[in-house]
Amino acid sequence: MKAKTHFLIALALVFGGKAFAQEWEFVRTFDSSDPIRPNCMQSMTELESGDIIVNASWTDPAVNGIRSENPGLMKFSSDGVLEKEIYWYRFGYRSDDQYIIESPDHNIIVMGHFLPDRDPDCANYVLEGSDLAYLYFYKMDSDLNMIDSVEYLIPLDTTNNAAYYQSTSQQLFNISMAKIKLTSAFVEDGVIVGSYTKTQTRYNNYALDSLFFFKMDFDGNFLVHKGISLGDRGSDPYAFNDQMISNDIGYVHYHSGQNSAKNIGDNCVLVDKDFNYVKTMGVDVPPESGWPRRIDFEMVRRSPWGTTFLSCLIDHVTTKTSAHDAFLQEMTENTGTVVVLHRKEAITDDYDMTALRSPASFTDDGIIWAYTRDRGLWRDHDSWIMIEKLNRNFELVQEVYYPYQERTNLNCNSYYVTRDGGVLLLSYCHELDNTNINHYILTKFPAEAFVGVEEAHDNGLKVAIAYPNPGKDVLNIRTGLKDACVEVYDMSGRMVYRQDITENVTAIDAGDWAEGVYVWKVMADGREAECGKWIKE
Repeated sequence: MKAKTHFLIALALVFGGKAFAQEWEFVRTFDSSDPIRPNCMQSMTELESGDIIVNASWTDPAVNGIRSENPGLMKFSSDGVLEKEIYWYRFGYRSDDQYIIESPDHNIIVMGHFLPDRDPDCANYVLEGSDLAYLYFYKMDSDLNMIDSVEYLIPLDTTNNAAYYQSTSQQLFNISMAKIKLTSAFVEDGVIVGSYTKTQTRYNNYALDSLFFFKMDFDGNFLVHKGISLGDRGSDPYAFNDQMISNDIGYVHYHSGQNSAKNIGDNCVLVDKDFNYVKTMGVDVPPESGWPRRIDFEMVRRSPWGTTFLSCLIDHVTTKTSAHDAFLQEMTENTGTVVVLHRKEAITDDYDMTALRSPASFTDDGIIWAYTRDRGLWRDHDSWIMIEKLNRNFELVQEVYYPYQERTNLNCNSYYVTRDGGVLLLSYCHELDNTNINHYILTKFPAEAFVGVEEAHDNGLKVAIAYPNPGKDVLNIRTGLKDACVEVYDMSGRMVYRQDITENVTAIDAGDWAEGVYVWKVMADGREAECGKWIKE
């Protein structure tokens, strides 16, 4: 697989036809029919040396189209060279995420969990599977050689398993059945602080959940380990990671699960620095028609200036069940109450997606927020990754769009502001004209890519996009540029439309236009800032 990856990179550099170059870009291409394949380049950490460690996972051969996920790591040099990758495996188990920590002596700590593979359609499924989960702690040197490993066995409550298997209406075995999930791990005051949830099988959707907190030394020994009950479905089975932050008065764990009374108002827990329960708090999100809007995939991160950023997927402001918006909210909880300071919602008319494993990242003077625009519920059309640079008042400084290449459905996995002010972006896409071909892309953008139009173009970014493409009666032009206009031409060169841009999205009525190909241009400062073709069906 490694040799194949480097060959494809060489092809892209020579024949890819890109007239730009990011600081660097790594592409791993695979075919969906490959028996063993990389499943996901997920999240990443920059080491003090400048090297980058990427969470990655691989999958074993599919049975009935379903694969079991297994954890691994990839190490890149600061200039984007893949230096090493390792994977590990436990018979009858699966794992979906992990945390990377650099120790004070520059070893690499990897923490995660192994869960029994409960899906009968997975290759790693064992009929008489274990009722135990593993919380693992692996210590490696900077070259990813194992130094030490510690594993903790955690019994699972499988009371509802038999009823779940007999149910014909619920088939999300590895999401909804009994499990643990590591929800945070970070360094504070010379120790590792973390949390994990423990859930019963969600037969009929609801079950009793527990939340555990711990402090651990850099040899994997628990120093403190306490748990509390979350009651009737207190955690969200679709959440990924980064769900707890530390503030001045304790730790706050965020979880958006609703209980059997469908109450999602009390969805974060405050404990003191010794993990003693203090209170349960609510998180305010803007309602729709008077009822709370569901949030999923929530993550939190503490800013350098002492506030909390919550990123999530939120129900669309209309009742369209297939439309969801990416959502970012800045809060403070230092007084024991969640107070909203700023919020930003990417309101669109399609299924957008928050970055799956990055809530927000921070520059010296502001915020980088990335998400997937126009992903689509079925991922069957072109999409883009939106990268917004905001100041501390949530005012837009620059908005750019990463397309990778035409005719691909793109998804933002994670992003990270590096020490030199650049941005690392991890994305996944599959080709729309050859749906078996998929790509994982790790891209490094320099800080200057987010300064102006020319700098964005020099680094493979766009400053305006047109969608849907192809389209029918409406052509949408989206751009963050000010004092700009949009022009549309037919293929004879005749201008058929012109409008000053006053909003982030300009919706153009194309109902009376003839079918065919059109050229759109966004003009700013007296010159062309972006252009492209749009197909009217």
